[in-house]
Amino acid sequence: MDLKIIFLFDTKTEEIIHYNSGFSNLFGLNYVENESIQELIKDGIHSLFTTSMGRAFFLYQDKQYIFDIDKIDNGIIIFSGNQKQDENSSFNGIVDAHKLLRMLADNIPDMLWAKDVNGKYIFANKAICNNLLMADDTSEPIGKGDVFFALREREKHKENKEWHTFGEMCFNSDEVVLENMSNMVFEEYGNVKGKPLYLEVHKAPFFDNTGRLLGTVGSGRDVTKEVKVQRELQLKEELMYQHSKMAMMGEMLENIIHQWKQPLSLISVMSSTAQMHNEIGIEVNNEECFANITKHILHLAETIDDFRDFFKHDKVQTLFNLSDIYKRTIDLLSAKIKKNDIVLIEDCEQFEMLGYPREIIQVLMNLYANAFDEFETMNPFEKRLIFTQITQDDENAVICIKDNAGGIPLNIIDKVFESKFTTKSEDIGTGIGLYMSKEIITKHMNGSIVVVNEEYEYEGKSYKGALFTIILPIQKGVAH
Repeated sequence: MDLKIIFLFDTKTEEIIHYNSGFSNLFGLNYVENESIQELIKDGIHSLFTTSMGRAFFLYQDKQYIFDIDKIDNGIIIFSGNQKQDENSSFNGIVDAHKLLRMLADNIPDMLWAKDVNGKYIFANKAICNNLLMADDTSEPIGKGDVFFALREREKHKENKEWHTFGEMCFNSDEVVLENMSNMVFEEYGNVKGKPLYLEVHKAPFFDNTGRLLGTVGSGRDVTKEVKVQRELQLKEELMYQHSKMAMMGEMLENIIHQWKQPLSLISVMSSTAQMHNEIGIEVNNEECFANITKHILHLAETIDDFRDFFKHDKVQTLFNLSDIYKRTIDLLSAKIKKNDIVLIEDCEQFEMLGYPREIIQVLMNLYANAFDEFETMNPFEKRLIFTQITQDDENAVICIKDNAGGIPLNIIDKVFESKFTTKSEDIGTGIGLYMSKEIITKHMNGSIVVVNEEYEYEGKSYKGALFTIILPIQKGVAH
């Protein structure tokens, strides 16, 4: 049985703006000319789907209705014809496909949706209704935007401003997708039900089979647990990073004391001599005396600046000379190097790169400190050698640091970069120095660090020691 049906649908406002008695009879309504039919839409017409075959259908109270599209004019779809009810028509395939789509969408844990070009929902699955919008069912979002549900949630929980912040914290990524007309990935977050929600969102332009732009289609995966775990790992790494620096503070203070002793003694001698000469009437060259005292005071200030800078945290990459960074590291360790009669053999090229100089200083200090500890186990009459070579190729900076302390036992050499692994007693070693060195080089600088034992000759004598090799990508340009 065919029914003559005429109605007009405005795609901009998503309203039926005119209908005839055939349309009202189809839905069991009392036809009143020019009466609004919007209550009918609220009551049960859930969605309007268009097809490439020039047809469209409504879902109304669990029944499907398909119509011929007579004309589309400036956003107004005109239906003038028959409702299709043939059991063997292509409509049954569309209905079955829709049922299957609905079942699939509602059983997927990820949020799925489609929106029109104005940001109004034209499809939503259970996951987004239950976990983000707090919608009554999958039909409620149709024709509404995110703001509607965000405002409703805030209105329900006025006592808690942090109950629902998702809508206001996220920028309008739909506009970005439509502007670029390409598939895009976003991280969107905010509070839902008073708790943080992080979504990995994939969005794309949404076209029908004729190529007409309908809006956007998207999916959202709840990655809140993953983000929490990642942040905990980052916090743990940051704490270990700071612990690694603090573990060296005692040694740094020792170096400060040694580096300050000589300048302070000289200042004291010059001051006392000048005072004594004045008392016994000997003429003193005050300008020269003050100049010498000032020089040593500046040296003390520079020493403090070096140690202060070491404990700062690099937040942005800067342009620096890698050989200069090596020299700054040696200056920080100079007192201990002299005290332990350590001989440095250097071969350092001069070149600049982008990176985190303070973090490189920390890595170098960890490696040298490791060598210093191994020297303590050597015969005190043996030479203590540290070789440092800094070179570059087209893409990488290469730092090689080698000692003559006998090497690392083969049964532990593969473990030295592991967290909290140490061969020292608990009151001496923390086991995080080499671990943090590898974390800094690999994660912060996209480089690599390895260690092997090497036998070699120097000045006609054979030695064996640990060879650490650091490879860093060279980034040249303007710091940012």
